[in-house]
Amino acid sequence: MHGMYDAGVIDKKTMRQFDEGCLTPVHAFSATEVKALCEREEVSLTVFALYMNVSKDSVSQWERGIKKPAGPTLKLLSLVKQKGRLYHDSFLMIERVTITDACAMQQKS
Repeated sequence: MHGMYDAGVIDKKTMRQFDEGCLTPVHAFSATEVKALCEREEVSLTVFALYMNVSKDSVSQWERGIKKPAGPTLKLLSLVKQKGRLYHDSFLMIERVTITDACAMQQKS
């Protein structure tokens, strides 16, 4: 589609509408929805927190309705909800890697 814009076939407004249509919609997640995502992905709370780049306590608080996810975390939750099964292998890989292994991999790179 960008090629069509570059060639002058479509205008900037149409290109903007196309780009917006490709974005994953974001909505506020309830405690029940967050818990359901963890369960659907069949990962522990700790692994889900690692994947979301937040603390285990944060995810726990979301699941209990004490706090609500916000900002970039909502986008990540929306992506997991929409495409979660595509990321399933990433979850499993995180669960298998220990902190020691992760540190060793970091030092090698």
